[in-house]
Amino acid sequence: MNRLANIELLRVTSMVGIVLFHMFYHGNYNVEIESVNNAFVRYVQVLGEVGVNVFVLITGYFLSSKIKLGFDYKRVLKFVSLLAFYSFFLAVFTALFNLTDVSSPNLLLTAIFPDKWWFATTYLFLLLLIPVLNFILQKSHKLFLGIILLYACLILCITPTMIPSAFGEFIIRNLLIVNVMWFSYLFLIAGYIRFYEEDFSVSPKRLMFLILLFTLLEIVVTNYLMNRYDLPMFGKNVPYYYDKYYFPTFVLSVFIFLLFKNISFHSVWINKIASVVFDVYLISDYPVIRECLWMNVFNMSAYQQKWYFIPLSIAIAILVYCVCSCIGFVRLNIFGLKGQGRKG
Repeated sequence: MNRLANIELLRVTSMVGIVLFHMFYHGNYNVEIESVNNAFVRYVQVLGEVGVNVFVLITGYFLSSKIKLGFDYKRVLKFVSLLAFYSFFLAVFTALFNLTDVSSPNLLLTAIFPDKWWFATTYLFLLLLIPVLNFILQKSHKLFLGIILLYACLILCITPTMIPSAFGEFIIRNLLIVNVMWFSYLFLIAGYIRFYEEDFSVSPKRLMFLILLFTLLEIVVTNYLMNRYDLPMFGKNVPYYYDKYYFPTFVLSVFIFLLFKNISFHSVWINKIASVVFDVYLISDYPVIRECLWMNVFNMSAYQQKWYFIPLSIAIAILVYCVCSCIGFVRLNIFGLKGQGRKG
């Protein structure tokens, strides 16, 4: 199956949104100042979480299968190789530019073990679970699978959204387990969409309306909850209703995925740009690099009251994406390691 430019475009735009979110989440932005810029920053977090969900939905859609497949160990090895490559390369790079203490006894361990990225770690567990998830999709009757997914949504998404205080501490204490469960659930949702595609033939106009509706819901509800409960958006314990599990965020992610899936077009350039999209994440969210980027090089707190804050933020996110992509293309041409590729 050839790569679909509509899905590749979705991956690219999602990553730009994630980079934009990291800009504020890991920076010095002061969210206590009420302004249009502040409202923009709040919604950027939603876009970042939507981007995470969309990435997993894309994986589930293209790696779910109606036929029995063996464990794809080559895909896992390629992915681990990509993580190991960037873990070593970025450790050496930051050491050469004195961004890392070269005398640290942990430097060698840091360079060898690729455990710097929460998404990549969770995604690796998802790759290992794909045979089990495909078995569930293949052996479950349509009605039974639909009921199971609805119950899972009630447990993982709707109930915690309604009473976040009862689940926040549990999620924080068991973050890896919860994330793996959530990624697995998204994989099954995407697989269900692929298996029963005729049930999801929604017109682009209707999807655009639903996306707009849930976008407004996100803005109104999250700002209302922020003001009512006086909870800091970028504190150590980010409110549950801002996260990827939050019901409106989840539904918005599915609608956006369906919109792009149902719009078909071809573009060699978009496919090429998207081929290194995971490199952008690994480079820009490497702990030392992201601290340097968002705390020093692009400290947006200095511009948060400026009229050009929003276009400047978007331009910086695109710039970072382009620079990281160039590094990715160099890596791809010299070393290969197509780690995050997919069928489709």
